[in-house]
Amino acid sequence: SFFDRKVSSDFIQKINDQSRIKDFLISFPNTVIVLLLNLIVFSILLCSYSPLIFGIFIALSIVEIGWSALFLNKRKALNFTLFVNSSENRNHAYELTNGMAELKANNAETVRLSKWRHTQEKINATSMKSEWINTFSNGGQMAISKIKELTVTGLSAMMVIEGDMTFGIMMTLGYITGR
Repeated sequence: SFFDRKVSSDFIQKINDQSRIKDFLISFPNTVIVLLLNLIVFSILLCSYSPLIFGIFIALSIVEIGWSALFLNKRKALNFTLFVNSSENRNHAYELTNGMAELKANNAETVRLSKWRHTQEKINATSMKSEWINTFSNGGQMAISKIKELTVTGLSAMMVIEGDMTFGIMMTLGYITGR
Protein backbone atom coordinates (compact mmCIF):
# COMPACT_ATOMS: atom_id res chain seq x y z
CA SER A 1 0.00 0.00 0.00
CA PHE A 2 0.98 3.65 -0.41
CA PHE A 3 1.29 4.28 3.34
CA ASP A 4 3.50 1.24 3.89
CA ARG A 5 6.09 2.46 1.37
CA LYS A 6 6.32 6.00 2.74
CA VAL A 7 8.19 7.19 5.78
CA SER A 8 6.05 9.04 8.34
CA SER A 9 8.30 12.09 8.19
CA ASP A 10 7.49 12.41 4.47
CA PHE A 11 3.84 12.97 5.36
CA ILE A 12 4.74 15.66 7.88
CA GLN A 13 6.94 17.36 5.25
CA LYS A 14 4.16 17.23 2.67
CA ILE A 15 1.74 18.82 5.13
CA ASN A 16 4.25 21.62 5.77
CA ASP A 17 4.76 22.03 2.03
CA GLN A 18 1.03 22.49 1.55
CA SER A 19 1.21 25.52 3.84
CA ARG A 20 4.12 26.98 1.86
CA ILE A 21 2.29 26.41 -1.44
CA LYS A 22 -0.86 28.05 -0.09
CA ASP A 23 1.07 31.12 1.08
CA PHE A 24 2.81 31.36 -2.30
CA LEU A 25 -0.43 31.06 -4.27
CA ILE A 26 -2.18 33.66 -2.13
CA SER A 27 0.56 36.29 -2.33
CA PHE A 28 1.92 35.64 -5.84
CA PRO A 29 -1.00 36.91 -8.00
CA ASN A 30 -1.26 40.19 -6.11
CA THR A 31 2.47 40.79 -6.36
CA VAL A 32 2.56 39.97 -10.07
CA ILE A 33 -0.36 42.27 -10.89
CA VAL A 34 1.21 45.21 -9.04
CA LEU A 35 4.65 44.57 -10.58
CA LEU A 36 3.25 44.33 -14.12
CA LEU A 37 1.21 47.50 -13.68
CA ASN A 38 4.26 49.36 -12.34
CA LEU A 39 6.41 47.99 -15.16
CA ILE A 40 3.99 49.13 -17.86
CA VAL A 41 3.34 52.60 -16.43
CA PHE A 42 6.95 53.36 -15.56
CA SER A 43 8.24 51.96 -18.87
CA ILE A 44 5.94 54.30 -20.78
CA LEU A 45 7.09 57.25 -18.66
CA LEU A 46 10.76 56.34 -18.96
CA CYS A 47 10.49 55.89 -22.72
CA SER A 48 8.70 59.21 -23.12
CA TYR A 49 11.38 61.06 -21.13
CA SER A 50 14.41 59.44 -22.78
CA PRO A 51 14.30 56.51 -25.24
CA LEU A 52 18.10 56.13 -24.94
CA ILE A 53 18.00 55.73 -21.17
CA PHE A 54 14.98 53.45 -21.50
CA GLY A 55 16.92 51.19 -23.91
CA ILE A 56 19.96 51.04 -21.66
CA PHE A 57 17.79 50.40 -18.60
CA ILE A 58 15.94 47.55 -20.34
CA ALA A 59 19.19 46.02 -21.68
CA LEU A 60 20.85 46.01 -18.26
CA SER A 61 17.65 44.71 -16.66
CA ILE A 62 17.68 41.78 -19.10
CA VAL A 63 21.33 41.11 -18.19
CA GLU A 64 20.33 41.16 -14.50
CA ILE A 65 17.48 38.70 -15.13
CA GLY A 66 19.83 36.49 -17.15
CA TRP A 67 22.31 36.49 -14.28
CA SER A 68 19.58 35.27 -11.92
CA ALA A 69 18.45 32.62 -14.39
CA LEU A 70 21.98 31.16 -14.48
CA PHE A 71 21.54 29.94 -10.92
CA LEU A 72 17.97 28.60 -11.05
CA ASN A 73 18.84 24.99 -11.92
CA LYS A 74 21.53 24.82 -9.24
CA ARG A 75 19.12 26.26 -6.66
CA LYS A 76 16.46 23.79 -7.73
CA ALA A 77 18.83 20.83 -7.30
CA LEU A 78 20.01 22.10 -3.91
CA ASN A 79 16.42 22.65 -2.73
CA PHE A 80 15.52 19.11 -3.74
CA THR A 81 18.58 17.71 -1.96
CA LEU A 82 17.75 19.77 1.13
CA PHE A 83 14.16 18.48 1.02
CA VAL A 84 15.33 14.85 0.86
CA ASN A 85 17.90 15.35 3.62
CA SER A 86 15.39 17.18 5.84
CA SER A 87 12.90 14.39 5.38
CA GLU A 88 15.56 11.83 6.28
CA ASN A 89 16.52 13.95 9.31
CA ARG A 90 12.92 14.11 10.52
CA ASN A 91 12.63 10.36 10.07
CA HIS A 92 15.77 9.77 12.16
CA ALA A 93 14.49 12.14 14.86
CA TYR A 94 11.13 10.38 14.81
CA GLU A 95 12.80 6.99 15.16
CA LEU A 96 15.05 8.23 17.97
CA THR A 97 12.23 9.77 19.99
CA ASN A 98 9.66 7.02 19.46
CA GLY A 99 11.97 4.03 19.67
CA MET A 100 14.41 5.06 22.38
CA ALA A 101 13.46 2.20 24.70
CA GLU A 102 14.04 -0.37 21.93
CA LEU A 103 17.26 1.31 20.88
CA LYS A 104 18.67 1.20 24.41
CA ALA A 105 17.55 -2.39 24.92
CA ASN A 106 19.36 -3.45 21.74
CA ASN A 107 22.37 -1.14 22.24
CA ALA A 108 21.61 0.49 18.90
CA GLU A 109 21.53 4.12 20.00
CA THR A 110 25.08 4.85 18.79
CA VAL A 111 24.26 3.50 15.33
CA ARG A 112 21.11 5.61 15.11
CA LEU A 113 22.87 8.68 16.47
CA SER A 114 25.67 8.30 13.94
CA LYS A 115 23.09 8.06 11.12
CA TRP A 116 21.38 11.18 12.46
CA ARG A 117 24.74 13.03 12.70
CA HIS A 118 25.61 12.00 9.15
CA THR A 119 22.27 13.37 7.93
CA GLN A 120 22.91 16.60 9.85
CA GLU A 121 26.30 16.92 8.15
CA LYS A 122 24.66 16.47 4.73
CA ILE A 123 22.06 19.13 5.58
CA ASN A 124 24.78 21.53 6.73
CA ALA A 125 26.88 20.93 3.60
CA THR A 126 23.86 21.47 1.35
CA SER A 127 22.90 24.61 3.26
CA MET A 128 26.42 25.98 2.86
CA LYS A 129 26.38 25.30 -0.89
CA SER A 130 23.00 27.01 -1.10
CA GLU A 131 24.28 30.05 0.79
CA TRP A 132 27.34 30.31 -1.48
CA ILE A 133 25.11 30.18 -4.56
CA ASN A 134 22.79 32.82 -3.05
CA THR A 135 25.71 35.05 -2.10
CA PHE A 136 27.29 34.83 -5.54
CA SER A 137 23.95 35.31 -7.32
CA ASN A 138 22.90 38.26 -5.14
CA GLY A 139 26.33 39.85 -5.39
CA GLY A 140 26.22 39.72 -9.17
CA GLN A 141 22.70 41.10 -9.21
CA MET A 142 23.69 43.96 -6.92
CA ALA A 143 26.72 44.77 -9.07
CA ILE A 144 24.65 44.82 -12.26
CA SER A 145 21.99 46.91 -10.52
CA LYS A 146 24.57 49.46 -9.35
CA ILE A 147 26.06 49.63 -12.85
CA LYS A 148 22.56 50.24 -14.19
CA GLU A 149 21.91 53.00 -11.64
CA LEU A 150 25.25 54.68 -12.31
CA THR A 151 24.76 54.50 -16.06
CA VAL A 152 21.28 56.02 -15.89
CA THR A 153 22.46 58.71 -13.46
CA GLY A 154 25.55 59.52 -15.50
CA LEU A 155 23.66 59.71 -18.80
CA SER A 156 20.89 61.82 -17.36
CA ALA A 157 23.43 64.14 -15.69
CA MET A 158 25.23 64.55 -19.03
CA MET A 159 21.90 65.31 -20.69
CA VAL A 160 21.12 67.92 -18.00
CA ILE A 161 24.54 69.55 -18.48
CA GLU A 162 24.07 69.62 -22.26
CA GLY A 163 20.58 71.09 -21.85
CA ASP A 164 18.75 68.09 -23.36
CA MET A 165 16.96 67.31 -20.10
CA THR A 166 15.79 69.27 -17.06
CA PHE A 167 16.91 68.52 -13.54
CA GLY A 168 13.32 67.60 -12.62
CA ILE A 169 13.20 64.96 -15.36
CA MET A 170 16.54 63.61 -14.10
CA MET A 171 15.06 63.28 -10.61
CA THR A 172 11.96 61.59 -12.08
CA LEU A 173 14.16 59.14 -13.99
CA GLY A 174 15.97 58.37 -10.75
CA TYR A 175 12.65 57.56 -9.08
CA ILE A 176 11.44 55.47 -12.01
CA THR A 177 14.63 53.42 -12.21
CA GLY A 178 14.44 52.66 -8.51
CA ARG A 179 17.19 54.66 -6.89
